[in-house]
This record gives sequence, structure tokens and C-alpha cells, in this order.
Amino acid sequence: MEGIVGILWYNELDYPKLFSVFEDAKLPDSFDEWINDAKDNEEHFRQRGFEVFRIEFVSEKFIAWCKREQLRPNAYARKRYAAIMAARAVENPKQ
Repeated sequence: MEGIVGILWYNELDYPKLFSVFEDAKLPDSFDEWINDAKDNEEHFRQRGFEVFRIEFVSEKFIAWCKREQLRPNAYARKRYAAIMAARAVENPKQ
């Protein structure tokens, strides 16, 4: 295994809200576009030997985390959050 990857996994009902949560909202316009891209990325990493974790995105938790970490809610913070949550999933697997 090459390592681990966390991919933020958005809820279809909450997807439109993300454009106001993220300051850089570089996301596809529709959830359908996003889910197709996300699944392609997931498969890309798996084919290269990574263990992939879908990180359920809850905007309130993410915003609170950004405040604690003194980060702006942008692409850097999303990637960091996903990586940290994936590492926690490895450390504390659900039983």
C-alpha cells in the first residue's frame, strides 16, 4: 500500500450550501458532476495502491475545525482536514 488518502464526501442536499461555506468554492456546478469526479479520483488513488477514505463532510464541524486551526475555509484547509480525518480513521477504526 502506498499510503492513505481522504476525500471529502459531500451530501447531495447540502451541496448548494458549499458555495457559501468555502471562500474559493472551486467545485463543479452540480452535485452529479462532483460525484462523478469524486468517484473517478477515488478509483485513481485505489489503482495506485492507496487506501481511500470517504470523509463525510459536515459544514459546521469543518468551520469549527478551521476556526480552531486558524485556517480559512479554502482548498488548503479542505485537503488538510481530509488528510487528518483519514489518519484518524486509520488510528481509530470503527468496529
